[in-house]
Amino acid sequence: MNWNDLKYLIAVHREGTLSAASKALNVNQTTVSRRLQSLESELSTPLFQRLDGSLILTQEGLKALLHAEKAEEAFLKLEKQISTTRHIQGPLKMTAVDSVINEILLPALPSLLNVHPRLQVNLHGASSNLEITKFEADIAIRLARPESGSIVVSKLGNMGFAIYGTEKMEEQAKTIGLDKLPWAIYDEQLSQLPEMQWLDASYPDVRTSVKSYSASTLSIVISGGMAIGILPCFLGDNQPTLKRLSGRHPIITREVWLVMHSDAYKTPRVRAGVEWVRSTFRANESRLKG
Repeated sequence: MNWNDLKYLIAVHREGTLSAASKALNVNQTTVSRRLQSLESELSTPLFQRLDGSLILTQEGLKALLHAEKAEEAFLKLEKQISTTRHIQGPLKMTAVDSVINEILLPALPSLLNVHPRLQVNLHGASSNLEITKFEADIAIRLARPESGSIVVSKLGNMGFAIYGTEKMEEQAKTIGLDKLPWAIYDEQLSQLPEMQWLDASYPDVRTSVKSYSASTLSIVISGGMAIGILPCFLGDNQPTLKRLSGRHPIITREVWLVMHSDAYKTPRVRAGVEWVRSTFRANESRLKG
C-alpha cells in the first residue's frame, strides 16, 4: 500500500467531493480520483459511494478512515516534535559539583548536543550554589533539597559515599587502623556536609594531610597514595588505583535533587536540558548509588 494515498481518503471524506478535496490538497481532480482508485485496488474494496452528489464512505471505507486518521495524527505529532527540536537554541547554564559534571554530565553531553546542536551549554562546577531564584543558572543539581524560593524541585536519585585509598594504604590500615592514616578531607567551610559529619563522628581525631573544596581534587590526592578519604562512589570506583576501604556498602547516602526556577521550565531549551539530565541520571543510577 502507498501510505500517501491515505491523505486523499481523508480529504475526500472531509470535503465531500473530488473537486473540493483537490482544492484542499492543491492538486487537480484527476490526481485525487486516480489515488482513490489506487487505494481501492490495493484494498480490493470500494471505499466511497455517491449519494446526492457527495461521496460517502462505505463500511469498509469507515474502517480505512479510522486507521488513516490515526496515521495522520502520528505524522502530525512527529512533525511537531521535529519542528520543536529544530527551534531549541540559545544558552543553557547548569550548575553542579565538579565531580558530577566531570564524571556524569560531560560523558553524556554529546547525546544532548546531537539532538539540539544550537544549544550553548555552560556547565558551572562549584561547591557553592548559584542562585536559581535570581536566574544565575537555568538548572541546578544539588545534594540537598532547597526548602524555599520560587523553584521547582524533583529528586534525581541517591548518591553513595565510601572511604577510598590505594592498595598500599589498605595494607597499612590492616596494621595501624584507618584513623592512624593521613586523610584528605574537605575544607572547614564545608564541615556541615554529611560526609564530614560522619567522619567527625566515626574518626574524630584523624591526621589531615590535604584539604580542598573539590571532590575531584581529593580523588587525585587519594589516587596518588598521599592519603585516604571519603569520595562519592561513582568517583572513587572509577579510579583504577583505588579500593573501597570501608567495605562493600556505602557508609552514607545523600539525595540528589534537580532544581530550577518555576518560570524557567516553560522555555523549550530548559525543558530539553531537564529531560537530558533526568535520562542521564537514570542511566547512571547504579553507579551513583554505589
